[in-house]
Amino acid sequence: MTAANRILQGVGLALIIISLAAVGYVVQISRVNTLSLHQPPSTTNISPKNNNGATHQVASNTTGNSHTHIVQILFGDGKEGWNNRFFSPSRVITQQGDSVKWVNDDTVGHTVTAVRFNSGLIWPQGSSYGPSSYTRIFDKSGTFAYFCQIHPYMSGVVFTGVQETERVLNSTVGSTHFVDVKVEMPQGTAYTNSYGPYFIPTYAVVPVDARVTWTNKDYVAHTATAVDGSFDTQPVIPGSSITLAIDHLPGTISYYCKIHPWMQGTIDITPSPRSSTG
Repeated sequence: MTAANRILQGVGLALIIISLAAVGYVVQISRVNTLSLHQPPSTTNISPKNNNGATHQVASNTTGNSHTHIVQILFGDGKEGWNNRFFSPSRVITQQGDSVKWVNDDTVGHTVTAVRFNSGLIWPQGSSYGPSSYTRIFDKSGTFAYFCQIHPYMSGVVFTGVQETERVLNSTVGSTHFVDVKVEMPQGTAYTNSYGPYFIPTYAVVPVDARVTWTNKDYVAHTATAVDGSFDTQPVIPGSSITLAIDHLPGTISYYCKIHPWMQGTIDITPSPRSSTG
């Protein structure tokens, strides 16, 4: 009986060991599956850079025919004078349903602020305090001029389903000595419930040493005032125009209406074609 008991005890111990091993294997498999289930896939969105360090617009396909357009807040944008252009690209053309994603590659916080939206603080990459990007779906057509509340010299614009005449340069050569760029203050710009544009074109491409003429076609007075103080039309009364010579280095200038500060515009100053031709 003693030998039989020992055999039974050995068999029982072996069964217990086998059972524990099986349970351990099942638990390990479950843990691996759980980690695989909850671990997000690796997604990398790299924006190609040009030789000047600026980034090109990247459109990533999403559902249907919509796209996501990437805008980078570049390193040094938070230091006035460090860069001569801000937001890359600062002009984005989208269709209704497209998204725009702003990514902060600077070392300080920024905002993307317009009449219709406000990102709140966008933290630098790697920050544990908050998000370092902001995404918005543009489901309505309009001209959405925006700026950074912390660094108001930074500005950009998103055109969503607007006519080409609202977003292209409208200029005439007044003589062989200067280019006269026409900017219109259209009707209804005094009302914040409109979707813009507040200036036509909102993003004007202007050569160095050009003149810009602002014409007020609204029913109330407006100004065109540069954030950096480089120009100020003072109030332009309805039905009148004011022309200023833009004496500024190449780069972008953010400007607004002092009477209606939600009216935002951008002038992109490019090298003079005469200087390039000699």
